[in-house]
Amino acid sequence: MTFALTTDRSKILIEQRLGEHELEQLAKHPRITSIGLFNLALPDLGFLSLLPRLERLEIYGGSIGSYDALATIPTLRNVFLNRIRALDDLSFLAGAAALETIDLLYLSKVERIPDLSASTRLTTVRIIECKRLVDLSALTAIPSLESLEIVVSPLTPEDIEFLMAAANLPYINLFGGARQNARTDAMLERYGKARYRPGPSES
Repeated sequence: MTFALTTDRSKILIEQRLGEHELEQLAKHPRITSIGLFNLALPDLGFLSLLPRLERLEIYGGSIGSYDALATIPTLRNVFLNRIRALDDLSFLAGAAALETIDLLYLSKVERIPDLSASTRLTTVRIIECKRLVDLSALTAIPSLESLEIVVSPLTPEDIEFLMAAANLPYINLFGGARQNARTDAMLERYGKARYRPGPSES
């Protein structure tokens, strides 16, 4: 597969190669709202302008020279970044001010969350196995942030107590071993916070 549509024709998938043929195919689907890029080596993401309704971007592996084009996509709501080995700086996310969710998975070189205070719609951040990502101080400045999930991290409940004490972030799920989970639960209760949003029957 180099270019494919999902069976429900709601999402484009591009793997390993983005050439003239793939760009021509991309231009035929301007109403697509979601795209997944797999193991692509690209100088930039300027080609995403071919999708004026793009809401969700998923990048798996590969390398991107510049992410600056994300700031030119006013419809972009969700960014999912997985196993991009060379990626060590997330500051480009600050330009995508309409983001609502950010998923960061297996980003081995990323150490900090950038200033996202202008992302006034951002409600959810998920961090999974980003083992150097320990500076989360910028999360306290995101005005609408509601939910943070951290899975497999060197961070302890004590490391993120400042987030539990923050005025935003009512839901924080730091997932670890049994003892760590017990400490997390006790601290969340102390600050009147919870791990998860309540379901419809609980609200």
